[in-house]
Amino acid sequence: MHDIGNRHMNPEEVERYSLEDFSDEETTSFDEHLLLCERCRMDVESSDAYLSAMRGAASQIRQTPPRVRLRRAPALKTTAAGNRLA
Repeated sequence: MHDIGNRHMNPEEVERYSLEDFSDEETTSFDEHLLLCERCRMDVESSDAYLSAMRGAASQIRQTPPRVRLRRAPALKTTAAGNRLA
């Protein structure tokens, strides 16, 4: 069993927990830790909120029709002295 002990979750563990990327055994260990550790609970809540916002934004982007792309104006060439050439 992955025992977290008395230490806090590191950022990678918080992210993996939020992404549900743990084995059942690891999840149980971290669930038990989160019952007792307010700091780690807050870190997970913050990570969950961030992931939710990113998923929501990604969903909106996928549902938005592509915009008509504007043609870019041709780049103007300049001389070494900084004068523009047509």
